[in-house]
Amino acid sequence: MTGQARWVVAGVLAVTVVLGLVIALAASRDTGAGPVTPERYQAAVADMREMIRLTEAGDVAAGEEAFWRAHPFLHDVDPPLRRRHPELARQLWDAMILLETAYATDAGPEDLLRHGRNVLRLLEEAGPVLELVP
Repeated sequence: MTGQARWVVAGVLAVTVVLGLVIALAASRDTGAGPVTPERYQAAVADMREMIRLTEAGDVAAGEEAFWRAHPFLHDVDPPLRRRHPELARQLWDAMILLETAYATDAGPEDLLRHGRNVLRLLEEAGPVLELVP
């Protein structure tokens, strides 16, 4: 391995470690497990819609705040959703992780919107599965 290749490998490992720390710190914003209720579901859907609206309007920081308001529910909904629809739960979890990572790496608005819309779509699919919508 050349000297330059070693530096590239070291850089990739360093970025991976830093990204892992950033995601762990972001996850620590959660207040803990809460009940999965129709009211919390509707609030999370509204927050994700707000995230998209604000990001489309160019206010990425406010859009990020809206995402972090929805974030605890996205974690809380995972266990009951996995029991009822494991594949949908996996997809929602993966989409949420991609959005977290996009925020942690200062991705552009187009990436934030793509991941945010995916989280919203999957969350809206989860509502009827968990009987959270009338």
